[in-house]
Amino acid sequence: MNKMMVCCMLCILLFTGCGAHEQQSLADENTSSVKNDNVPSSHENFESSEIEVEISDFASSQETVSSSMPPIEETRRTLSSVPLTSASGQHEIVEVEVGDTFLGLTVTDILYIEEIIDGEWKPSQVEVSFEGTVTLSGTYFFGGPGNFIVDDRSQEYLPYFALDRRVGGGVLVLYGNPEFRDEVQLKENECLFLELTEITVTNVTIQSYKIIFWNQSGAGPTAEVVSIEFAK
Repeated sequence: MNKMMVCCMLCILLFTGCGAHEQQSLADENTSSVKNDNVPSSHENFESSEIEVEISDFASSQETVSSSMPPIEETRRTLSSVPLTSASGQHEIVEVEVGDTFLGLTVTDILYIEEIIDGEWKPSQVEVSFEGTVTLSGTYFFGGPGNFIVDDRSQEYLPYFALDRRVGGGVLVLYGNPEFRDEVQLKENECLFLELTEITVTNVTIQSYKIIFWNQSGAGPTAEVVSIEFAK
């Protein structure tokens, strides 16, 4: 009887021990699985490093492209001062700005644009407005928009853009009020009757004188006539 009880107790102990061992094994396996999930595999590490390398290479290539691009060159600029001389070209060249006085006329506005032409900075458009009056003499030509050629004496009193190749020509386009136009029309009819295309102007007082220079056209200076006196 006693032997039988001892045998039963041994069986119970053995069974309990095996179950505990199996539970411990399962717990160890679960713990190991959790640890392995938290540690990235070597494949994942490789992919991550490869992406970082690609991003770094892309950023580096962008910097290379940016640094290799040539700088944007300026091809057009606006200046605040302009070189002037007399219409004859004999006066010394003077760099003037708005507010300066040149040959008795005051500069009120400047538009001076240069562009790269044939690899060099050259004037493209120049407009200089003046305030004041000046009296000139010369020859008036009919049949055009008030074309007037300033004589040699008067050219010394008329400002001109120093880089205008027409310096020395003294060409001036005159305009005026209806009275001026009527007077010109009367003289033109007389000259046409005499088969003349021009007439001498002994005195013409002008105001609102404006230098106009366009590189691609024949634009010239203009002025408003205050009074004009034709030769008899």
